[in-house]
Amino acid sequence: MAALIPLGADGLSAMHNFQTNTLTIYAKGTIHGVWMPPFFERKVWFGGIRYALKAFHGMQVPENPDVTDVDVKHQEVFNFPGGRYPKFVIIETALGTFKVEISFIQWPLEGAAANGKGLTDENNGTVVDDGPIKDDSVITNVLPTKELLLLADGILTIEAAIPVTIPEAKAWVTISADAVFFNLIGSKLTPGLVSWEYKWTKVPSLLVPLPLIDVTTTIATQLSPLDPTIITRNIQPYVVKLVSLNVEQPKE
Repeated sequence: MAALIPLGADGLSAMHNFQTNTLTIYAKGTIHGVWMPPFFERKVWFGGIRYALKAFHGMQVPENPDVTDVDVKHQEVFNFPGGRYPKFVIIETALGTFKVEISFIQWPLEGAAANGKGLTDENNGTVVDDGPIKDDSVITNVLPTKELLLLADGILTIEAAIPVTIPEAKAWVTISADAVFFNLIGSKLTPGLVSWEYKWTKVPSLLVPLPLIDVTTTIATQLSPLDPTIITRNIQPYVVKLVSLNVEQPKE
């Protein structure tokens, strides 16, 4: 079983690229003991982005049995809701849980700060504090991005469960897709489940970021008329890749 490895905060870093919608995290340094190559494990954590840096204990004794080199890079596509970008990613190691500040590159708007600090809604983007994205009594959680495949002339079906709630709560599910690339051709509602069907409006090229679709599940709870309404919003991002079945015909 993989275990957390003893690497400190000095060896951890994170970077977000706006042009590709990718978050890349790094771990570099040396640790004591014999370990297999380390890796980052994404953890589903309410209200933020969290990873654990783990490795399996090594079985073969290297030339220097007291030290193992660490050089890990992990990259994921992220679509942050409403253009709100977290300042930190949480990384667990055997030495503790660390808030690692995210460096921002390739900001798409002219004149915006390169490191993402000081951005306002006028820039269509806001860097927020670590932890849940909160707005009064609203807590937003971004789940790990899932990858979907779609043929040039195919139909993409996305399904989402409608939560079962207590009587004092209400729940609903919505979907948001990039209208430049996706055309909604149908939807269906069955007990406990909602689904949508999409086709390409425009086939993406290799020069643009992968098109995204978000499914948002919202639950609003008010235990009594005197209590505030607490809203939790879980966003499931999907990145959609074009699949081509063009096969070159053999020459006669």
